[in-house]
Amino acid sequence: MSEKYFIAGFAVLFMVFIIAFCCGIFFYWRLQHLKKLTQISVLRRQQLMTENRFFSTAVLNQAVNLLFFSFSTAARNALVLLAGGRPQKAASFLKHKNMVLSCLLAAHCQPLEPIYQKLVRRSKKDKSPQLLLAAVQISRLLYHEENLPFLYKRLFAAKHLSAEEKACKAYLSAFAYMREGDMLSASEQASAALKTFKHLHYLFEEAQTYLLTAEIYRLSCVNDIAQTMIESALRIFTECRLSFFQAQTTAVWGQLLLYENRLAEAEDKLNKALSFAQNRLKADIFNQFSLLKLAQKLPEEALKYAQKALNLHKKNSSRHGMAFSLQLCGHFAFETEKFKKAADLARKAAALYLEQHNFSAYIESLYLQARALAQIRQYDKAEKLLRLCLDENKKSETNFHIADVYSLLGLIFLQKNDLARAKALLHQSLRLEQNHERCSGLAIDYANLALIENLSGNPASADNNFRLAVEYAKKTGDEHLLHIIQHKKNS
Repeated sequence: MSEKYFIAGFAVLFMVFIIAFCCGIFFYWRLQHLKKLTQISVLRRQQLMTENRFFSTAVLNQAVNLLFFSFSTAARNALVLLAGGRPQKAASFLKHKNMVLSCLLAAHCQPLEPIYQKLVRRSKKDKSPQLLLAAVQISRLLYHEENLPFLYKRLFAAKHLSAEEKACKAYLSAFAYMREGDMLSASEQASAALKTFKHLHYLFEEAQTYLLTAEIYRLSCVNDIAQTMIESALRIFTECRLSFFQAQTTAVWGQLLLYENRLAEAEDKLNKALSFAQNRLKADIFNQFSLLKLAQKLPEEALKYAQKALNLHKKNSSRHGMAFSLQLCGHFAFETEKFKKAADLARKAAALYLEQHNFSAYIESLYLQARALAQIRQYDKAEKLLRLCLDENKKSETNFHIADVYSLLGLIFLQKNDLARAKALLHQSLRLEQNHERCSGLAIDYANLALIENLSGNPASADNNFRLAVEYAKKTGDEHLLHIIQHKKNS
């Protein structure tokens, strides 16, 4: 009899275990489904907004976890709205439970500037990696650079990071290294981030890391791998039916083809991107069309597209977009030898960038202004601007093109017939270009050094420098640059 009771009891316990196991599997499946639904819904809703918004799979997952295991009616309502892409209610519900999480949830749907200022203030006391990572990411979205050195310092000192926090840190480190021109370190950090994001199934972050890796390889003149990375990002956005990011990534592909001088293919990609782009993206694509038209030797059409982009940016109140369009118009004026106009447009762009604390773009605009002034032989004004570029770079150390500043300073002293100082400055530029492995810059510097060696009566050294210039120009795949260098050699 006792044996029968034992068997029956065991059977009941076994059934309870099976039921509990099945319930656990169901709730786990339900939770994972809610997380994926929330991510896609928030991204789709963000596509309709007029400005960029913060996005973090880790933040959304954490919020879903907290709401899923809170059994109040308010928590359930907040979870339903969050899964539908509306984080406001969840942010309000979590305000007294987790202030940082509440703030970051709000950043998915609200203007970023006040949230950013709040995060920066909290970061002075709170060393939470989640807070620091978000502050750096939002700083990038807003093009604010004044707090980046402090935030990066705190972030790199942070310990006990989770897997997703380590991946986000690696991604941001890769971006910082790329801006500084350290492509090897940038590539290593991006690979580490990509590996973790793929393991965690963080689809959006995985796609963004593919795009960052593509930019790193493009700058390193490895365009075939860059294209593979872009295709991988596009596949993710297509599978998730995120049309805004599909258009954005297709435009990036067109930009890569433009850099490779594959103009017909570039135009096809940009037209495709424009066909399903939303309003706030169209201005950026118009800017890329203007670059394409310039490459096609159609300066009037190029300027027309740049003006269309500028008008759209004004309509959308995008000051960063306005600054970029002004800078682009300055480049077109420079290319058509309207150097006074180019200097004026670059000056206006620089003022806007400085107002936004976007110091790297500010330095680039100062550099363009200096180039234009040098062309009309206002060497002292140009030199003053270039010295300002060097001073600003010491403060932020985020500008990739600082080698160009040394190169132009060298050419100014070459015009003044001060060959010794010109050569020294060009060697400073050359060292930076070698550290950054920037092929186009190396080609130009070697060509200019060859001219100086010729003027100094060193034909053997000049020939060697010209040979190196041609080698690096061939690596870029830029036929126009190669033609310019060969013309200099023969003149």
